[in-house]
Amino acid sequence: MAIVKKQRPTQAKSSPGVARRGTEEFELPTEKSVPKEDIGDFIVLLFGEKKIGKTMLSAQFPDAFHMMFEPGGKALEIYQSEFTDWGTFKKAVTKLRVDRRFNTVVIDTVDLAFKSAEKYACTKLAIDDPADEEWGKGWRAIRKEFEQQIHRLVSAGKGVIFISHAMEREIKTRRGSSSHRVVSTMPRQAAEIIEGLVDIWACFTYDGEKRTLIIGGDEDVSAGHRLDDRFKWRGEEIRKIPMGSSAEEGYGNFVDAFNNKFNPNAGEPKSSPKKTLKRKA
Repeated sequence: MAIVKKQRPTQAKSSPGVARRGTEEFELPTEKSVPKEDIGDFIVLLFGEKKIGKTMLSAQFPDAFHMMFEPGGKALEIYQSEFTDWGTFKKAVTKLRVDRRFNTVVIDTVDLAFKSAEKYACTKLAIDDPADEEWGKGWRAIRKEFEQQIHRLVSAGKGVIFISHAMEREIKTRRGSSSHRVVSTMPRQAAEIIEGLVDIWACFTYDGEKRTLIIGGDEDVSAGHRLDDRFKWRGEEIRKIPMGSSAEEGYGNFVDAFNNKFNPNAGEPKSSPKKTLKRKA
């Protein structure tokens, strides 16, 4: 009996300079990226006390679209849509990824957005509570659902503002002592995702009777940013920005501080905001 040897499939040799399958559509960069110059291009977490004017401040950003998970924009003339379920939010994210009209997307509030994702994930799993699934499967499903859509939105090439409220939380140190710190009210899983994404982490609060935006945190307040060449005055870091008596003035101060043009000692903006907030009659 003749023995027939099976021949192994031959692999095509790659020609010099030709990428192998799976890499032909990817090109390594040949030039360094150029830093963004507009504050509206960045990812911001804006959290603060209730009714202090967070939505009004975000409404000053040119060409902003507000995704409202709570009814906080009824008195404002802005581009907005109300979201009562996560499925609709996912459809909106798909459209925003190809949209060319809006430069900034505002999620108001991110707390309720996470709750909406939680309800959606639990419905898919046919459970009433995430704890009903063994081995943490419920919580993992919620995190995956929320994180996927947030990353889809953030990667759309637009600025994104996440709005949340503020609260005092007891923080325990390694030595066993404790202190209270002002932090966002986001659920823990949402905070882990959002705080890792944002470029600017700002707390909108009161300094006495005056409104102020804290962008430099300390042991008392969670805040900060990752923009080394921004928010400076004559080489010194700006940690607090006075918000003035109106949303327009506050936005102007915020933009000037970002552009290193705000004198924290003078307290006056050096440029006028480009947009005026309009209230419905």
